[in-house]
Amino acid sequence: MRTHTSRCFAIVPAAGSGSRKGGEEPKQYLSLLGQPLSRHSRGARGASQVMERDNVGLSVSDGEW
Repeated sequence: MRTHTSRCFAIVPAAGSGSRKGGEEPKQYLSLLGQPLSRHSRGARGASQVMERDNVGLSVSDGEW
């Protein structure tokens, strides 16, 4: 008998410029509890026991990541 197992991946959208919220810094780099918001998203993925990999979507002009 063959058992099928699903593979899970996360896609983290982080290509925004933050223009709608105002300010100079994109939301993914805003500090939340002393860490960039994007790190919290990736940390949640790391804590998951089912997520195999995460892919972060960035802007081609992103010089911070």
